[in-house]
Amino acid sequence: TPNGDNINDIIDFRIVNKNKDFKASIFDRYGREVYRESSLQPYWDGYFQGKRLNTSSYWYQVSFEDPASKKPVVKTGWILLKNFE
Repeated sequence: TPNGDNINDIIDFRIVNKNKDFKASIFDRYGREVYRESSLQPYWDGYFQGKRLNTSSYWYQVSFEDPASKKPVVKTGWILLKNFE
């Protein structure tokens, strides 16, 4: 709920983006990539190309090298974005 109350306003990748080969993407229900992690913006705020996205389900994929095993790790799942305006 990116509504400015500082509770669940962003998805923050700053802790895990230090891992080797870190990548994170978020997609809308049509498969369009609406976010790709970058050092300039290591979090997602529910916006795409400067516009607030609609309330909907979004899918994420995060990948990185596990520091202990040195093996690739891929995590996927969904996010429910709620915009109340």
